[in-house]
Amino acid sequence: MSSETNEYIAFYPSMPGNNCKNYGVFKSEDEFENTILKEPSFPQYCLYPINPEDLQVLESNLGPLDNEQVYYPILDPILGGSLELGRFDKGNVWIRTEIVGQNRGIE
Repeated sequence: MSSETNEYIAFYPSMPGNNCKNYGVFKSEDEFENTILKEPSFPQYCLYPINPEDLQVLESNLGPLDNEQVYYPILDPILGGSLELGRFDKGNVWIRTEIVGQNRGIE
């Protein structure tokens, strides 16, 4: 969030290229969270654009996600990794986001 303009963006860590989206101005963090972040499709789209059938395979292979967990490719595709479902793991969303940001030169 920009404290000067109240504009909010979201970082899409698994998407190549321009992977941030400006969602515009919100009156508060609660409004942004309720309008954007709590949209049912947001976590799936933001963290990994994955279809429901693939999600079922990952859940079967790795077990269901706990709070603040995501499925992710073991080696980031930007580093030559694969998006094959057999090459995924699961872990903490914030640690994963930090690693993906570092891989892309974002601090």
